[in-house]
Amino acid sequence: MNSFWAFSNLAPFKWEKHQGMEVLRDDWTIWKERFENALVILGETDPKKLKAILLLFGGVQLHTLFRNLSIIDPPEDEAQSINPYEAALQKLDNYFAPKRPDHLERYIFRSMKPEANESPENFFFRLCGQSMWCNFGGSEESRSIAIIDKFVLEAPCDLRRMFFEADDHTLAGAREILKTYEMNQMIRKLVHGDKKSRAKK
Repeated sequence: MNSFWAFSNLAPFKWEKHQGMEVLRDDWTIWKERFENALVILGETDPKKLKAILLLFGGVQLHTLFRNLSIIDPPEDEAQSINPYEAALQKLDNYFAPKRPDHLERYIFRSMKPEANESPENFFFRLCGQSMWCNFGGSEESRSIAIIDKFVLEAPCDLRRMFFEADDHTLAGAREILKTYEMNQMIRKLVHGDKKSRAKK
């Protein structure tokens, strides 16, 4: 069976010139993760072939960028010390997701606010995404505390109360609180809508 079917649902990586740096970084990270998942299914391990597959399925825009960044295959006598695939991926990472100072990443995290009409759940996931670029002391517990503290600070009053009353302060516990909150909001809208329709009769 041809394992290249794993790439059938992977669209080429495309971006716009006006795209914000955070959005571009997140889009690249997600695309790269999907690409690497497809490589696992493919089972290819040869670095030169992996580099070729990256440029092929990355699309014309990515391949053109790769050429403009002046990435070339190493000479044969140096090939033993250079992994062409890792070198190419690192070059693209440096372009799409350059390393930024830890304090800047934490500043961006702590400055985040819910957007207009953004659901609490979506804001929660945005915080989780930005937290992956932050150094909160090296432990997952520290990361979880930072996410929950920031989320509770920006949450609506009724949702904030639910967090204060909860016993489980893990990210999994926060997710359960969010699901309960969203369900309560949906029920409230249904009941409110039903009362309105009855009042009109």
